[in-house]
Amino acid sequence: MAEGLAIETIVVGDAIRRELTDADLERVIAVAREVSAEWGETLAARAKESPEQVKEALRGGARRLLALTALKERAPKVFAAKVAELRAQGETARAVAEIRRLEAAASSSQDALAAARAALDACAKRQVEATIAARAEELSALEQYIERMRKDLARDGGNVDALAQELAQRARERGPRRGDGPGAPDGPGEPDGARGGELPPTAPPPQP
Repeated sequence: MAEGLAIETIVVGDAIRRELTDADLERVIAVAREVSAEWGETLAARAKESPEQVKEALRGGARRLLALTALKERAPKVFAAKVAELRAQGETARAVAEIRRLEAAASSSQDALAAARAALDACAKRQVEATIAARAEELSALEQYIERMRKDLARDGGNVDALAQELAQRARERGPRRGDGPGAPDGPGEPDGARGGELPPTAPPPQP
C-alpha cells in the first residue's frame, strides 16, 4: 500500500532549519500525548533528562513528530487524520503482540487465538481506512497549496519589472562581500542570487 504524501516536508521546513526552543519541545510533547499517552510520557521523561539531545533527534531521524506539530498549527485537518492513522497503527501493533503472547503460552485455547486473529483483521482494516483518509486530507491540502502557487506565479509573471527593481535594490543595499565578483555565487553550491537576493516565497503553508 502506498504511503501518504509528504506534505509534512512542505509545512515543517522552516521549523527544521531553525533552532528549536523549549517552547517548541513542549508543543512536540503535547502532540505526542495526543497520539499516545505512553509516547508522550516517554518523550517528556527524555526531554527532562536531556532536552538538547531530544531537540537534535527531532531535527534528524525523529523529524516526523516535528512535522506533526507543524501540521497541528498549519493544517489541522491533515493533523487530525494523521493522528487517527497513528493510533490505528498502534492498535494493530498491540493486536499482533497479543497473538504472539497467546501463541507463546501453552495454556492458550484455540478460541482465544481465533478471537485475537479476528481482532487483528479488524485492526488492519481500520488502519487501512485511516491511512486512506489521511492521504485524502493530504491531497486536498496539497491541491490548495498548488492552487495558491499558480495564482502567485501568475501575479509575479505580470509584475516582472517591479520585482526586478526590488531585487536590484536589495542587491545594492547588500553591498559587495568577500568573494563577490561578476558571476560569483553567493556560497558553495549556490547559484548567483540564491541567498540574500532571491525573491521571497510567495505561497504560505497549506491551511485546509
